[in-house]
Amino acid sequence: MEARQERLSRPEARVLLSASRWLLFGAVLFARPALADEAPSKAECLDAYTRSQPLRRDGKLSEARKALLICARDPCPKQLQPDCVGWLDEVANAIPSIVLGAKDAAGRDLTRVQVLIDGRSLASELDGRALEIDPGSHVLRFESEGRHVEQTLVVREGDKQRRVNVTFPTAKPHVSRQPRPEADVASTGPAPLAWVLGGVGVVALGSFAYFGATGVADRSRLESCKPNCATDDVTSVNRKFWIANVSLAIAAVSLGAATYLFVSSSKTQPATVGFVTRY
Repeated sequence: MEARQERLSRPEARVLLSASRWLLFGAVLFARPALADEAPSKAECLDAYTRSQPLRRDGKLSEARKALLICARDPCPKQLQPDCVGWLDEVANAIPSIVLGAKDAAGRDLTRVQVLIDGRSLASELDGRALEIDPGSHVLRFESEGRHVEQTLVVREGDKQRRVNVTFPTAKPHVSRQPRPEADVASTGPAPLAWVLGGVGVVALGSFAYFGATGVADRSRLESCKPNCATDDVTSVNRKFWIANVSLAIAAVSLGAATYLFVSSSKTQPATVGFVTRY
């Protein structure tokens, strides 16, 4: 008796399962007003029916589901609808979904994150909802406030609500080298010491010219009294030549140093390189 009751319960379960599927896909179909408003033609039904299986084999489950939603409804031929409904159930179970999450370096959840999948937009913000994608290898790019994180993942058929979490690293400061303003690289001009040495050199050169000239003139006058010239006159001539020689030496050193200072100060100072930190 118990065995017979078990045999009777199995058909009932199949009926209930079939009915629940029809109710489920009926709700899906009626929830799509765009499809309900424009009934497909017979040619569109046949095209959707034939395209659905190659799309499934290629892993394009999202496109396969769109095709099956067309051929599973009226007014498509009744011969096609049972296959399309059954396949639609299989595709719905096979389509994977992922739940995206992102945190900053401090572990805080981020919501204002743009997510791209294989270069195409997937989400403009993170709200914790599952997103359906086709199976296969994908590259996810998370972007937030000028930073980005990329992650490659392989999604398998039937994976549901797979969690994909990333952490944005702390933004590193960007250090660049920039020359300081032109005011810092302009010539500073000759130092005051250069002018002082130049003046000393000019005065010493004048002293050399005066004492040298007068010494030569006095020596010429002593030619007439040789060798009985007065000692004071000879000493005076020698003193003038000595002062002239010392003046010439001072003039040479002073003018040489002043020239060096003028030349070195007239050269443009090299630009000072500063460090600028940017975030």
